[in-house]
Amino acid sequence: MRKIFLGSAAIFSLVIAAWFTLAPPRAVTELGFILRHAQLASAYAASELCYGVLLQDRSEADVRASELGPYMDDRLSWFGARIDRERGEVRASLWGLFGVQYGMRADGSCSRGVTGAGQAPVFEAPDPRPWPEGDALHPDARNLVPDFDALAEAVEAEFEPFPSGHPRGTRSVLVIHRGQLVYERHAPGWDRFAPQNGQSNTKVLNSILAGILAGQGRLTLDGDRLRPEWTGERAAIRLRHLLHMESGLDWEESSGAGDSGYAKLVAFSSSDYAAAKPLRDEPGTRFYYSGGDSELAMAILQDRSGLKDDDWARFPYEVLFEPLGMRRTVISRDASGQFIGQGSMYAAATDWARLGMFLARDGVWDGERILPEGWVDFIVTPTDNSRCNYGAQLWIRGGCTGGTPSPVFEMSGLMGQNVTIVPETETVIVRHGYGPWNMGDLLERVFPALGVDAPTRMAMETRN
Repeated sequence: MRKIFLGSAAIFSLVIAAWFTLAPPRAVTELGFILRHAQLASAYAASELCYGVLLQDRSEADVRASELGPYMDDRLSWFGARIDRERGEVRASLWGLFGVQYGMRADGSCSRGVTGAGQAPVFEAPDPRPWPEGDALHPDARNLVPDFDALAEAVEAEFEPFPSGHPRGTRSVLVIHRGQLVYERHAPGWDRFAPQNGQSNTKVLNSILAGILAGQGRLTLDGDRLRPEWTGERAAIRLRHLLHMESGLDWEESSGAGDSGYAKLVAFSSSDYAAAKPLRDEPGTRFYYSGGDSELAMAILQDRSGLKDDDWARFPYEVLFEPLGMRRTVISRDASGQFIGQGSMYAAATDWARLGMFLARDGVWDGERILPEGWVDFIVTPTDNSRCNYGAQLWIRGGCTGGTPSPVFEMSGLMGQNVTIVPETETVIVRHGYGPWNMGDLLERVFPALGVDAPTRMAMETRN
């Protein structure tokens, strides 16, 4: 077997050498790029197929048409995969080389190098009671909305192509108003129960868990020397800085191949990768949207919790998801087993809505205060360095007017994941999809139908 492998490698090397000698310059550049980032691309393909096929029960072709399709990078089509549903494992590679294996744990999370636990977890059966106690639409939804027909038209438009003819890629839209589920619409193959990737919506979990631990007296926002290797200037980084995206660490946030943003796919420990970055700015002086800060925040929360790995793995479920009735939620983990703080929590659309309503209700659920008083205010108060656009792992829609922050805040993730929250009217708009999107367009249609007078546009044109 070893001889066969060495022979195949030699042949491959000769083919590549011939390619670089004879191919046009642009083709050489293209192949060179792929080879430099082949392992990262293999990891990305394996991860998306593990979640898409094994957790969401979709076809490989469907995942390849979206998560591995042209909106990400056409060259991902070069990467093949072997999917073992029985074992719960996926291996992706470039023509059999640069292979990366992902396995699904018993909790539904997929990680590099993990031995698969077999079949995906079986979630609880749908609860027929109206949301949020159960999963159903409110039986009197039409009478809870000022203009129900306009609302239906507003949501339906989100499933139509753009004027250019390009699809929006919308998968699900849920509308919560006055604390009740009043409207929903899903693309074929999707429903309110399918765990959907929230991407960067996940980041707010760092701030919520920090609040729970602070309420238990286990941490503060302003302790320094958060990691033993942080000496000198990095010792000044506080948890507050990480949650506000103001650590000053030299992190490159992008969705392109080979950058820090996707390092979690190839690094054993995502937080260790982020922690090794040098300082670019003095902590607390500059806002820079950074998944690395979120990775570090999650790792520090685990450290300050004092819990063993197995206990920490259950902690978010026991203190947050179960009390809120989030019965179809899975937090992604890296190869070391640590929760991924920057993205990729999978949850049913109804569960994302519950998380939004929890924040709308100031961290109180079913009469029980889960977050300390004032903690939600901390999360949704925008910082000066973000030009009044970002709080603690949460965006502020509309920025500030006359120094007063907008009453609308939201979770926002790659390729169209949004949970927009208006506490005054207990309104939560959940939108999931995969493709180019503009949440402001949807809100401009939905808010008037609900009688909600609130900002619909982001004050900041670009998010760095």
